[in-house]
Amino acid sequence: MPRHRHHHAARLVPHPALARPHRGHRAGAALGLGYPVSGRARAAGAPTGLGIDTVSCAPGDMFSLMRAAYLLERGRPGGGGMVFTTRDVLRMATVEGAEVVGLGDVVGSLRPGKQADLQLLRTDTLGMAAAHDPIGAVVLNADPSAVETVLVSGRAVKRGGQMLHQDLAAVLASLTESADAVTR
Repeated sequence: MPRHRHHHAARLVPHPALARPHRGHRAGAALGLGYPVSGRARAAGAPTGLGIDTVSCAPGDMFSLMRAAYLLERGRPGGGGMVFTTRDVLRMATVEGAEVVGLGDVVGSLRPGKQADLQLLRTDTLGMAAAHDPIGAVVLNADPSAVETVLVSGRAVKRGGQMLHQDLAAVLASLTESADAVTR
């Protein structure tokens, strides 16, 4: 079951409790909960995914979350996170993330028999064009505006940077209505 673990988990590594899949998130650091345990748990062999449960103090997109996870782990006091790579973060956002939520046999990688879920990113932006390391570019430079096409189960749901099959104005109106109801 996914759960939060931050600075309190430092004394638990490699405690058996970390053998359960979990997720790390950026908002905990913003709220002063300490460094996520994601990198240490992953190093101890626990499948680790990325997720966020609040967008009140941090962006909710996976690109920001990957970047934050990488920077927080690499900047961990004592230098212990220096072996953590952008490839590790991308795996947490894809393959390991799918494993954490019990969908590793369905999504998370492109393999025969799995859903064809795929994001195609633009590479003609300043942060992506000159990248000699495509994984590093995705983790450290990409943002939602780089998403050109999205396929879910092989079906295009975004193409040319535009959502398909959705009335965006109606979705935004519904979100505004929900936010107004919550803040009344």
